[in-house]
Amino acid sequence: MFLLLIFGAIITENEYHKDSNLIASAVYHRLTVTDKADVKHIRLIADGCGGQNKNCIVLGACCKWLLENSSIHTIELVFPVTGHSFMPADRIFGVIERKLKTKEVILHPDEITKVLRESSSIVKFGNDCVVNDWRESVRKVLKQTTSWSVQFKDCKRFILKRSKKVGNVLIRGELNYKSDLGKFENVCQKNKQISMLSPVPLPNIVPINKNKLQDVKKLLQKHFGLEWVALESLTFYKELFETQEELVAPQNEESFCNERIDETIELHV
Repeated sequence: MFLLLIFGAIITENEYHKDSNLIASAVYHRLTVTDKADVKHIRLIADGCGGQNKNCIVLGACCKWLLENSSIHTIELVFPVTGHSFMPADRIFGVIERKLKTKEVILHPDEITKVLRESSSIVKFGNDCVVNDWRESVRKVLKQTTSWSVQFKDCKRFILKRSKKVGNVLIRGELNYKSDLGKFENVCQKNKQISMLSPVPLPNIVPINKNKLQDVKKLLQKHFGLEWVALESLTFYKELFETQEELVAPQNEESFCNERIDETIELHV
């Protein structure tokens, strides 16, 4: 119930928020550990979810990685048309879902992890993959997307390359998939550059929605009785509720570089 799988990395929902920081950290990690021998250009493909993938936070993380890896010339981020993206990962998700449906009761996240390992290679957020606060770091360096020369939400592709000026990366937004009409631009704030991005690791504990916790507690009481806390097999949930009592949900932050991106059915080629 609490396990999340993102880019082959897993977490439980009480460890990190499922947001752009998590996606940016997963992308940065995957780019770092992947064998790139004889590779000069990298293409990343993701859906256009503004809160997770299509935002300048993920772009900032990719820019930072490109700056640190001189053997790579460009990185291209592609966002397929809604309803037209059929990728190998979708097939794997289908296989995993069918396997999980055969299990009537799952008492621990490790049981789900075991199923995931049968179909894919996974790493652990916080251990194998460091989760950084890319959002705050990007906020201090990049301009808000509303001040970019292109309409951020309408772009189908973003191409990144290092600038002639040492320490910076330029970004080109394209409104079409096959036509290269855009121009590279510096999207950093005045007197700032990509090399100044220096995200710090995030703590690996966050509050869970209280209503969700209450629903889980009711299910435990219904299936195992009021004395469920005494069962050794349910220690995970006992410790979860104890740690969550000490946490306070954060206030909603003002949106940054993340315009509302409505799904579109129009096709540009």
